[in-house]
Amino acid sequence: MSTRLLLLGGRSALAQAILRVGKDRCECRLVVRRPADPGEPDNGNVCVVDTYDDLPADCFQGIDVVVNCVGRTTPDPSGASLTHVNVDIPVAAARSAMRMNVRHFIQASSLSIFGHVHRIDRSTPVAPTSDYGRSKQLAEERLRVLADQGLRLAIVRLPMLYGSDIEGKLSRLARLMVKLRRFPVPPDLPRRSTLHIDNAATTVLALAESRSAGTFFAADARPFDLQAMATAIQSERGERVSLIRFPGWVFRVVRLVAPGVYASLYEPSVVDVDASSYPLVQLPVTLEDGLRTLVRHLPG
Repeated sequence: MSTRLLLLGGRSALAQAILRVGKDRCECRLVVRRPADPGEPDNGNVCVVDTYDDLPADCFQGIDVVVNCVGRTTPDPSGASLTHVNVDIPVAAARSAMRMNVRHFIQASSLSIFGHVHRIDRSTPVAPTSDYGRSKQLAEERLRVLADQGLRLAIVRLPMLYGSDIEGKLSRLARLMVKLRRFPVPPDLPRRSTLHIDNAATTVLALAESRSAGTFFAADARPFDLQAMATAIQSERGERVSLIRFPGWVFRVVRLVAPGVYASLYEPSVVDVDASSYPLVQLPVTLEDGLRTLVRHLPG
């Protein structure tokens, strides 16, 4: 019998990727909030709710694993706080699952819980520096309380996700590099762990199918750097982006006067694969192929 998943936040990019990647491997039921447009169709196995805070019992009928795909990096436009979205909702869902005797819960967490650490392994202390990171840390802590009460909890700490259907930092970076054609970089190119959305889905499916519990990391095998993006742009668009190296002190100044810009473009952050615990799974998308697909789908 195939694994039956309940995907909380069914319209999210991660849930849609799990649905796509796992279509021949598992059964998925999506939990989505009531459509903003009354004419929007909800096809397939979908549980439509007014709020994620109190899920009806029938959402959990026949389910083996709950996967939380709900999350925000900034407060919800409706006014919901990061704590509510990133902490209260998954904890409430996990409690509801336990009441319905669904004991396996997968929480999509984030490397943001480590703050500005350049190399991450299982011994790296948690030290978030943003409200988003603090909310993801708090969610982990509160879910572990439920794990002590019998919840089979798998936490997967994810780096920056990207894909052709995600409007994220790498998409914005690609458009900026195409526009500028000459891009400033430090003497040593910063490297960052990233994860293609299909690789994230593959990781979650492996955790679900193996009924794994514990804390896991996931990342593309090769860390991202700016040369990889320039190469993808050249390959897909035939447009050369020159990386112009500036002295290191220039970027120290950038870090002081524009820390957000520096963190997005130049802060290194790499997961140490050898020292970390990974699900034993072959990720389907290489960094090179993922970036080429992303660039191929840029507008214009």
